[in-house]
Amino acid sequence: MAPATTPLIAILGSINLDITLHVDDLPRPGQTVLAHHATRGLGGKGANQAAAAAQLLGTSRMIGAVGDDPEGLWLLDRLASFGVDISMVRQDDTHPSGVALIGVDKRGENSIMVSPGANSTVTAPSTTTADADALMIQFEIPLDSATQAAEDFRGFVAVNPSPTQPIPAPLIHRADLFVVNADEYHGLPELAQAKLVAVTLGANGAEIRENGRVTHSAPAHTVAHPANTVGAGDAFFAAFVSAIVVGHDPREALSVSTLVAAAAVADAASQPSLGRLEDYVAQVSSGS
Repeated sequence: MAPATTPLIAILGSINLDITLHVDDLPRPGQTVLAHHATRGLGGKGANQAAAAAQLLGTSRMIGAVGDDPEGLWLLDRLASFGVDISMVRQDDTHPSGVALIGVDKRGENSIMVSPGANSTVTAPSTTTADADALMIQFEIPLDSATQAAEDFRGFVAVNPSPTQPIPAPLIHRADLFVVNADEYHGLPELAQAKLVAVTLGANGAEIRENGRVTHSAPAHTVAHPANTVGAGDAFFAAFVSAIVVGHDPREALSVSTLVAAAAVADAASQPSLGRLEDYVAQVSSGS
């Protein structure tokens, strides 16, 4: 049952301007391909996760940095439009806003290059998270900042160690949850020591591992017309943490998160249009 008041999730992470090119096939090294069209949008794993959490729960808080430039102002407006609290996003006058160049093919697969810009300066003073119930972190910001924020925070800490890099031992022991895809899990052997890991398996669904042992799995939901996989993992992560903080156990959270991820894959946007968490919980409960 949901708590009397809506819990607050704080997201410490990246905010990027996404430039997406839609192509038939992603280019091989040295190859040039023509795109059907290009789009400009809000991106960055942190921003994607904040937008998803805000839609699922009604609000979330973003902690990060953008440049003191027109792109930064546009990105803040986009974040706020999802219901995200942007009061803890800093405008940096020494670095430009982060930029990601994304290729998406006709099957919805993607290839991404990122220039971090202001994301490389992100820190999280404890005052930015003191009233939050959960803290979501990923690795598109300095790893020292991510580790320090986790150690300072007193609530539920969830980590998406992407892009993959070795996870500091203090973070392995402090985090209550890690969320990774299968390739990331196999590339991070230290996750076998983590108390709770949710592993996404693409078309094969997802599974929970506790101290390296698979304890539960959930099937994927069929998507008739996949549009974009860019935001699926971030939506899954936000849904899992949202379900946990309102009182669901990890097995229930896993089932809800695979349903939310399917909804994300069916939407072309990096911040897919999502419903409220309780709607997805109801669908899982009814078996629909």
